[in-house]
Amino acid sequence: MVECVSCGKKWSDEKEYCVVCGSPTKAAKGCLGTSIIVAVASAALLTYILANILSNGGEVGGPKVPTNVPKSYYTEITAEALADDFEANEVRAERNYKGKKYRVSGKITSIGKEILGKPYLVLDNKVQAVFERDSEAAIARYDKGMQATGNCEVGGKLVYVILRDCSL
Repeated sequence: MVECVSCGKKWSDEKEYCVVCGSPTKAAKGCLGTSIIVAVASAALLTYILANILSNGGEVGGPKVPTNVPKSYYTEITAEALADDFEANEVRAERNYKGKKYRVSGKITSIGKEILGKPYLVLDNKVQAVFERDSEAAIARYDKGMQATGNCEVGGKLVYVILRDCSL
């Protein structure tokens, strides 16, 4: 027999709540404390997970993204515009571009390998985009005269404006 802790009524089947008044029974009394602890722990865990996701810019387990980072990691520029800025004033252009990430596009005028064996594309006969060796297969699909766009870091100027760590 189960007895209600509130109204004192007794019945034969084991219910968690009184069939008369709806209060928890003695059988459910022990489970109630455990249920509350589980509910509170679950809510705390959910709050922690949501806070982590929001602080990581919406990516679970991802790096924290500062709010001042532009949506596009690479700034768009043409090879010709980049080379023209270096030609106009190399000192100023290095201050403005060197070490920064750009998405550079232009017409391929030369394809080859530099002295360390890394493949490169020369764009608009003014900018040399140097890639890692594992990019050879991708570079091999291009021909002179085709348009190409690479995500690169601006290095400076030798004969050409040098772009390093490029990817297609």
